[in-house]
Amino acid sequence: MKGIIFNLLEGFITDNYGEDEYEGVLSRCQLKMGDPGVIVGPGTYPDEDFMQIVAETARLLDNSVPDVFRAFGRYAIPKLVERYPRFFSPYSHPKDFLKTVDFIHHIEIVKLYKDAETPKFSAEDPFADTLVMKYSSARKLCYLVEGLIDGLADHYGVPIEHSQTRCMIHGDEQCVFNLRFEG
Repeated sequence: MKGIIFNLLEGFITDNYGEDEYEGVLSRCQLKMGDPGVIVGPGTYPDEDFMQIVAETARLLDNSVPDVFRAFGRYAIPKLVERYPRFFSPYSHPKDFLKTVDFIHHIEIVKLYKDAETPKFSAEDPFADTLVMKYSSARKLCYLVEGLIDGLADHYGVPIEHSQTRCMIHGDEQCVFNLRFEG
């Protein structure tokens, strides 16, 4: 997993709960990466370390891992907009952005991070106010995707109702999200 996601997770924890809590989370993890104080965006780090930090954060907050992923995803969007405005600025609606997210991952992200293992996204556009989004990844981060959808709704100022009808965590080949846009 690329360092940028670790950097965003560190920001999520420190911005919401403080530097001491972040240090506490790290001290309770058995990380393979070595010193987490030197994580750099283009670097590649073990997926297991990321999952362990999220799980320990959930324990710290007495919350579920899915809820931490959702909150983190929502938090990450404004940070990603600040860092990569060119990915978001061409669009004025989250539906338009979501229809291009696979292109962004497979073309643009790989330009920035040559060895990135990107998820796969596809979208079906059956009606003006709906989108069926499909996601697949060996990492199975569908709860993070839910949070990212909520963050996009916030960013574009367009409420999105979403439900997940299929899920890789429950044995499906891919996750399927039904989205309905208000406005």
